[in-house]
Amino acid sequence: MNDHEPFLQLIAGRQLGDLDAVEAAELDDHLATCSTCASGARSIADAAAELAFAAAVRRPPKELRPAIMAAIHALATAEMASVPTQTAAAAHARDIVPSAPRREPAHAAGSGRPSGGRLAWLLGPRMGLAAACLAGVLVVTSIGIGLRALDLQSQLDARNRTVTAAQQRLDTEAAAIAVVLDPHHVAATLAAEPLAPSAVAQVVYRPGSHEAYLIANNLPATPAGMVYQLWYADAAGAHPLGTLAFDGTGTLVASFGVDLGGKTAAMVTLEHTGGSTGAPGPQVVFGSLTKA
Repeated sequence: MNDHEPFLQLIAGRQLGDLDAVEAAELDDHLATCSTCASGARSIADAAAELAFAAAVRRPPKELRPAIMAAIHALATAEMASVPTQTAAAAHARDIVPSAPRREPAHAAGSGRPSGGRLAWLLGPRMGLAAACLAGVLVVTSIGIGLRALDLQSQLDARNRTVTAAQQRLDTEAAAIAVVLDPHHVAATLAAEPLAPSAVAQVVYRPGSHEAYLIANNLPATPAGMVYQLWYADAAGAHPLGTLAFDGTGTLVASFGVDLGGKTAAMVTLEHTGGSTGAPGPQVVFGSLTKA
């Protein structure tokens, strides 16, 4: 570990809001006297700023809302149709159990108003219809609440994935900067191939460790169903490594995850999703691993 690396880790920690007061004060004192780490801090801050624009805004298709509302209406209609009215239920009950003769209360005779029992009988159908309507409203409301909860959970999951990816990207960029600032690092330039004629790419690594990174600008976005794949070559041939999709914006920083010390070449190819385990596909950038 070189003298700058502990402070580069603190710089990355500050971007993630993970420093206590003592660490923050120690970092500020060091940055005031170390131009190398101050430059690294600016680079990490610039990379962090790019993350705010990394995730594209995605909106649901316009036809989704009408489809959901139509489904809710159909379900509510079916629910209301399945609820029998009070009149039908009462008629069915009279057919099964004959009613006993009913005596009209003396005070109701000749009053011109229905008795309490007749009033309840007349209101029965209306109460049944009101109950059916209320049931339909409750069905529609519960479905709406459920759909809204699912939508909110989906949005939360998407944002969590975005935050996780952004944090991983920031960690990778901080680690690559630490290698660049190490005076013992090795750097090699990768030449642009016809698939990416404007690409500017380098490989930086520490021999004897797995700290090896691709740093590339002006790479085009990977087409649908395709990914970039990292490779290294030695006397035994070309060896496939990890794959990644890229949206074509900003700087691509990717980890090789192997010790490139003693290897002869490194390259990036364009492959179908899942990558290649045999011969490499079309080259995007390629170069021999020699000191720049």
